[in-house]
Amino acid sequence: MTDYFASVPGEIQEAIVDELQDDFGTLISCSLAQRSWVSATRAHIFNPTIISQFPDPEAPRDNATEFLALCRSPHSTILPGIKTAVLHIDSTTLLEEVVAELAKAAALKKVIFLDRGLTEAALEKLQQLSDIEEIAYSPFGDFGEKEVRLVASFPRLRTLAIYLQDTVRHIAFPPPLPRETGCFAHLRTLRLCLYDPEQLFQWLLDSHSEIALATLDLRVLGPPHRGWGSVSALNTFLETQAKTLTDLSLSVKYLYDGKNRAVTVHGT
Repeated sequence: MTDYFASVPGEIQEAIVDELQDDFGTLISCSLAQRSWVSATRAHIFNPTIISQFPDPEAPRDNATEFLALCRSPHSTILPGIKTAVLHIDSTTLLEEVVAELAKAAALKKVIFLDRGLTEAALEKLQQLSDIEEIAYSPFGDFGEKEVRLVASFPRLRTLAIYLQDTVRHIAFPPPLPRETGCFAHLRTLRLCLYDPEQLFQWLLDSHSEIALATLDLRVLGPPHRGWGSVSALNTFLETQAKTLTDLSLSVKYLYDGKNRAVTVHGT
């Protein structure tokens, strides 16, 4: 295959990729999306854009600076093709600059954000990405009021995933949000991995959220053989979702033996 496509003029290859770039599934599965002949400058069309900058004693990682330089080039064409971005940035200033560029990416719909303990001001900058429909949020430290406000600030959010460290035992929630904010009005999929989900579900109930979930995936972190713990708020929340919820996955992961206890329900 490689030898055959090596003889195909580059402009034809580019035209094929342009034709398929809005059909992600086809682009991934068909033989035309092979790295052996798709130029590196077009790879972002079918790969998530990973933007990282953080200290690593063994191998420091920083491509955020190069990403900014590429975006600011007068001949850059990368931004229109970015649909998914992974942000793993240690510098507040650099994150703000990267977000300012990504805000120009009209096709950007999904962000995976690895929070390395950034300030509230830095997190607020992420709100510039107001058109995203999916965010996966994983902090390396605490998860509190400023982080909750962040994930509740995206007006078009359809999928929210929150993955917390097992050291986060308490979450400081902001006051309940008034109904008129429309918080999570479009949310259909919620994925959670945390120590005490009761706090989160109670906050959602108190906020009079307009959530109408189709999918709930909950993994509870806990000490060995202690079970679920309190599920009062969870049960009440599930009652509010009875008309729309079709896929439910519940599991307990014991912190020290690593074993999972899970139940999954599909259907109406």
